[in-house]
Amino acid sequence: MTKETFNDCLLKIRTGDKHATEAIYNEYYEKFKFTAMFILHSESLSEDAASFALCKIFENAVSNKILSVEYPSSYMYKTIRNTAFDILKAERKFVSLDDVKEPFVSIENKILNRVSVRDAIAKLPPTDFRVVEMFYLYRFKIKDIVEELELPEGTVKWRLKQCRKKLRKYLKEK
Repeated sequence: MTKETFNDCLLKIRTGDKHATEAIYNEYYEKFKFTAMFILHSESLSEDAASFALCKIFENAVSNKILSVEYPSSYMYKTIRNTAFDILKAERKFVSLDDVKEPFVSIENKILNRVSVRDAIAKLPPTDFRVVEMFYLYRFKIKDIVEELELPEGTVKWRLKQCRKKLRKYLKEK
């Protein structure tokens, strides 16, 4: 699609022309899926990325965030690339222990075999346990825990501090 055709489509999308939307979709959807597949390695996630990227482009066209594009191919590539990386980042936040390779699990089991540590962690209230789990086991950053649990940052930091105190106290008693 030439620069002129692409910018003409953007202009028509602003006026609600469904044919212009369809033209961009037909031109780029398969290319988006193909590009996203290299990043995500999943057909369903690649399809999601392609759809999300096209939605972003259409929303930006309607809201006049993009009036014209000098290099449509570069613009489209950056859009799908960024969308795919956003999806990849979101997917990596949550790791199932079932997906973890066996050697790592056995090392983790050796570490967690300290019965007193497991007992101490198990005695934590569920909300505290979740914060400790996310911070120490899954290596979430404080800001990610704040977003996931919908708690203020100060509360998350306070809970971590209180949990460390509780665990220290419990382990000294053992």
